Amino acid sequence: MNEAIARAENLDRELNTQKEILKQMEMTKKEYIQRLKKELDTIELRYQHLLNENIMIGEDFRSRARENLLYSTSLEQRIEELEQTIKEMQNTCDNKDENYVILGRECENYQMVIEEYLTHFSLMRDDRDNLKEVSEKFEKLANQKQK
Repeated sequence: MNEAIARAENLDRELNTQKEILKQMEMTKKEYIQRLKKELDTIELRYQHLLNENIMIGEDFRSRARENLLYSTSLEQRIEELEQTIKEMQNTCDNKDENYVILGRECENYQMVIEEYLTHFSLMRDDRDNLKEVSEKFEKLANQKQK
């Protein structure tokens, strides 16, 4: 019977030890769960912070994109205006080139007319000189006949 009592006491101690181990395991589990919850909360806060940063970055990019779009549109309009100005200036240059060609041709015509007049005047001088020579010959002949 002593043995049975000893055995019962032993089993009782073992049971208490097992209960104590289970309590410690429960405490360890609770601490582990709390630590995991704390880590999850920390991760959630970091994730939320990253989300907020990404949202702000996205808003910044959209704002910059809109500004760039407006700037690009204004540049395109300026380019169109400059192209129109270039076309107008090109037309003006073409008109001036045509006028220059016309004036050049008129100048050539005037030069040809002047050359014709000069040739005509040269021929008239030659005729005058020939007439003068003929007149002098006739005067000599007339003077010789009178003598």
